[in-house]
Amino acid sequence: MRDYDSDNKVLLFHAPFALVKDVCQKLFTMMQGNVGNIIVRNEHSCRVKNGKCYWRVAVEIIDLNESFISFKDFVLMLISCMKNLANCTIRHFRTETFLNL
Repeated sequence: MRDYDSDNKVLLFHAPFALVKDVCQKLFTMMQGNVGNIIVRNEHSCRVKNGKCYWRVAVEIIDLNESFISFKDFVLMLISCMKNLANCTIRHFRTETFLNL
């Protein structure tokens, strides 16, 4: 959760923007009204290496119908679609590790 006022959940990825956008578009059409909106945007990461700033991709999930699918299952479905679309490896980091990469 990013804001204290809202219950919108935000996922953060160090991944290509186009991959995340395509996967979120696919999931949005598959869910057929069980998710209000999915907002994908680039953000500055606090990760700095060799004097370069890095970007991360933030995915905000708005109005997920949790009686239809839980947030944890939605995340697993998102990761599965990402693996199928790009044939890539997904690594999970704890929040502290991710923010301090």
